[in-house]
Amino acid sequence: MCGLVGFIGKATRDSDRAFKELLMVDVIRGPHSTGVYGLTRHGTYDVVKKVGLPDELFDSKRYHTMIIRDNFLLMGHNRWATKGKINSTNAHPFEFKDIVGVHNGTLINQRLLPDHADFEVDSENIYHSIQEDGFATTVGKIHGAYALVWHDERDNSLNFSRNKERTLYYCTNKSSDQLFWASEAWMLTGVLGRNGIQHGKVMSFEVDQHYAFDMDNFGTSQQPSIPKPSVRKAIGYTPLPVVKKTYKKWVNKSAGVVATQGKKQHKLWDKVVFTVSNNPGVKGGSVFVEGTTDLGETVSVYLTEVLAAHLDVFVQGTKLTGTINSAPADHDKGYRVNPATVRLVAPAHKSNVTKMVAGYRGEMISEHEFRKRVAKGCAWCSDIAGEGMVWLSSEEFLCDTCSQDESIFNIAN
Repeated sequence: MCGLVGFIGKATRDSDRAFKELLMVDVIRGPHSTGVYGLTRHGTYDVVKKVGLPDELFDSKRYHTMIIRDNFLLMGHNRWATKGKINSTNAHPFEFKDIVGVHNGTLINQRLLPDHADFEVDSENIYHSIQEDGFATTVGKIHGAYALVWHDERDNSLNFSRNKERTLYYCTNKSSDQLFWASEAWMLTGVLGRNGIQHGKVMSFEVDQHYAFDMDNFGTSQQPSIPKPSVRKAIGYTPLPVVKKTYKKWVNKSAGVVATQGKKQHKLWDKVVFTVSNNPGVKGGSVFVEGTTDLGETVSVYLTEVLAAHLDVFVQGTKLTGTINSAPADHDKGYRVNPATVRLVAPAHKSNVTKMVAGYRGEMISEHEFRKRVAKGCAWCSDIAGEGMVWLSSEEFLCDTCSQDESIFNIAN
């Protein structure tokens, strides 16, 4: 469980104070780290995150520099670590080329997302997928609980989406030029009331919907009030329905693998190549796959859902190989295939390609190794690594802010 809070609109002293207090009360949903994304109307932005409670973030020079700007958007997150170590790198928000976002929830099956092996935190993997494939494609691969808030620079939109497993509430002020949100409704009524901000009814973002607010004109003389968002259906990954098959007289429940039809041509323990021919069904974490061999026989096998996702068997036409481990009964003329030897006959997935980045003294290291080396944060202030970071050794660095402070740089070196 994590907490999401935020504000967008005409910034005032009251709104800045309200945002800060929302982060403070939101700590009950996540004490492990705190992060904020701030964006001005002119496009200046920063992502600041720290391990620990909000007070530790508020005391940092980088947060102070960000918050004194006239921020048009403030997006906050309090993390309760479920996947990945507790460090500033794994704290939210996560930043990509065009996307900055936060997530509340935990995925059941991260392997459905692209390049899943490269990401320790499932939340970061979600936003990588949105960056590469867009939300419409990504949402169908999100298997688990989620409430998402993100800014997409490509169309300058502020986006919200959740499923039934996570809550997310919002309201506007009385003049409708400010929008506030939080994971729990009482946070909004309590904090806004405490700061004298009159507001409308606190409402919940609807389940399985994608709300996108166009930020281009919002806050200008052309569009002083909160624009009406575009709303589209957005349904997360749904396991396929169970395939019900009726077999004649022969049923072998102990094996859990059955097959019917087809003329017996292969022998027991033959290795066969078969093509997935059905819409696979899922039940209790197992996937039923049926296929046709090169000789026209019908074979079938149960796979774990994780293995099925890895082998892309949800797509008809995928070719697999397996060993026949049961001769069919004479009256049934079907085959069972040993799932232990099933493997994909196709090029390797792109996630197997290792991406390299520059480390200490120009050493080329994998992205995974880079994240390990910078996990503790800046050697001076514990902030996260950024474009302007300076390596001090193979395991230590100064963040872009500290590296530009001559007094700190001289001491560290």
